[in-house]
Amino acid sequence: MSSLFLVACGSNKNENEFDEEYGDELSEWYEDNELEMEEGMTDDLEEIMPKSSNYNTFVAEIDKYGSFIFDIKERYVSEQSDDEGINDIDIMRRDQVNSDDETFDYKFSVMLAENKEDKRDYLLFVGGVVNNTSKQVQFNHDFEVIMRDIKVESNTYRWGLEYADLVDVFEPGFDAEGWFALSVDIDDIPEELEVKFERAWDEDGAGGIGEDEEYLEIDFIAE
Repeated sequence: MSSLFLVACGSNKNENEFDEEYGDELSEWYEDNELEMEEGMTDDLEEIMPKSSNYNTFVAEIDKYGSFIFDIKERYVSEQSDDEGINDIDIMRRDQVNSDDETFDYKFSVMLAENKEDKRDYLLFVGGVVNNTSKQVQFNHDFEVIMRDIKVESNTYRWGLEYADLVDVFEPGFDAEGWFALSVDIDDIPEELEVKFERAWDEDGAGGIGEDEEYLEIDFIAE
């Protein structure tokens, strides 16, 4: 298996400048060192999401130059999960839309995974969002988590985050698919997760100020 090259760029302007200066060289390097998919590996979100998936390793693409390789250690389900362990929720602040028909839908699976590169454990969310509101909606995928059985708490308001495409401002009617991973410092695999999501909000409205309306709590258990 080849090694991975990870590159971080800031704004779109910086990324464009970076591509202009190094793009050809990096593209050639990446082609020469392209990851070879082995049995049990997939980079397809829809293939890794179901609990009946035939894949146990998710190649989580960051951009055209790099990926994380996550080995799945556990899967989690909730009362909102379907038979395949996939959750489908409205995560929009309900006080910031005009009708019950306006929703910001998040369809996702939750897993515990180990990063093959550094052997750290991550809570991994894989799925997609759809903005079915008339608003420009900000979604940061922030949450707090309590792993009750192993008595460990963590949150996204700190270091240890990796993600692609789920964190953004979404125009009305826009959708996206991607993944979000939070590094967790644990010795044992948790069986119970209490997750307190920060809801998506109207970009022109209030968000991130600690009101009860901002949060959605969901309990997950190991499958």
